[in-house]
Amino acid sequence: MKIELLEYTEPKKALLPEIVNRIFSICKNDEYFPIKKEMRVAEDIVEELEKKKENQGAILIQSTELKKNLDERLHLLSENNFQLKSRLLETLGSEL
Repeated sequence: MKIELLEYTEPKKALLPEIVNRIFSICKNDEYFPIKKEMRVAEDIVEELEKKKENQGAILIQSTELKKNLDERLHLLSENNFQLKSRLLETLGSEL
């Protein structure tokens, strides 16, 4: 008799969502599935939420870029203001 040791491998985690998606797609196509309407309503809600999430992501990116641009402009204006103050003080005969 020969004894073999088998290595244990965990099932892939990506496999479970794929199986669930297949089951739901089969249930959606079955006209006798009792909660078919509720599933469609839930899918519509999920799609709407995904669109909102994408829109909010785009708004977040735009706001980050705007904030960066405003920070740069503020920095440039601050430097420009300091230079103008320095020139004004030098013109008046004062030192920093």
